[in-house]
Amino acid sequence: MSLDASKLVWRHSKATGSALVILLALADHANEDFEAWPSVPTLAQRARLTNRGVQKLLRRLEADGEITPVRIGPRGVTVYRITCGTPERLFTPEQAFTPEQVFTPTPEQVFTPPLNRRSPEPSRNHQGTIIDGVDGLGIGSANGIGASGSPPGQAHASAASGSQPHRAGAASRKKAGSAAKIDAAFAEFRDHYPSRADHGNPVKPAREAFAAAVRRGADPEAIIRGAENYAVLVDQQGTDPRYVAQAVTWLRQERWTEYQRRPDPVRRDDGLC
Repeated sequence: MSLDASKLVWRHSKATGSALVILLALADHANEDFEAWPSVPTLAQRARLTNRGVQKLLRRLEADGEITPVRIGPRGVTVYRITCGTPERLFTPEQAFTPEQVFTPTPEQVFTPPLNRRSPEPSRNHQGTIIDGVDGLGIGSANGIGASGSPPGQAHASAASGSQPHRAGAASRKKAGSAAKIDAAFAEFRDHYPSRADHGNPVKPAREAFAAAVRRGADPEAIIRGAENYAVLVDQQGTDPRYVAQAVTWLRQERWTEYQRRPDPVRRDDGLC
C-alpha cells in the first residue's frame, strides 16, 4: 500500500462516489511509482460493485485524467499510473534528490586519528592481579605461560569458545524448527489456494514470499484463511484459471488482507414463483 498515492488521491482527485472508491482502491495497491495493477474482481469486491461497473468507472477515470494506462502487467492486467489530473505534482528523480542534499565530508571528517598507543603500564583489569608482568588472568610467570601450559590470552579464548558450539547448535535447532513450521503452513496454504490448472504457478518463489511475509509478522492462519476465501470467490465467479493470480504475486501484494471475510453465498434463481 502506498501512503503517498493515497495522499495524492485525497488532495488532488476530483472524482466522487464510486469512482473515488475505485481510485482509492488503486492507491492501496500502488507502488512507489504510483502504479497499480489489481484485478477487476479485486476492485469489484473492494467497491461492492460488479465487474462491468468497475470497468466502466476505470474508463471514466482514464477519460478524466485521474489514471493513465501504461502497460500490460502480470496475468494480462492493465497497469495504471495514478495521475489525478496533475501529473506535474509527481516527483521526478531530479526533484526528489538535489545536489544540495548531498553530504560532502571535510578532510577532518574523513580522517579519523588512530587510537593512542597502549600505555607501557600493564593493563589492570578485573580478571586478576599482575604477577611477574603478566596481566589478564593473573596466572603465569615471567615467561608468560599460564598454569594450563598455554599463554593466558590463548587459554582465555579457549574457555570462552567452549560455549559457542552449544549456542550455535541451539540457534540452528531453533531455525530448523521455524523453517519446519513455515513449510507446514505453506503446504496448507497451497492446499487451499485456487488452482491455475495448466498455467504457471511456481512453488519455490511462492514459498519464499510466504516465509518473508511470516518473518514480517504476518499471521500464517490469516494468510491461509485469505487463500481459502479467495478460492471460494474464484469458484463463485467462475474465474478462468489463467486469470487466477499466481501465488507468489498474491503473497507479495499481501492480498490475503482483502479476503479475511468469507464471500456471501451466491443466490441462484431456481425459476420458482
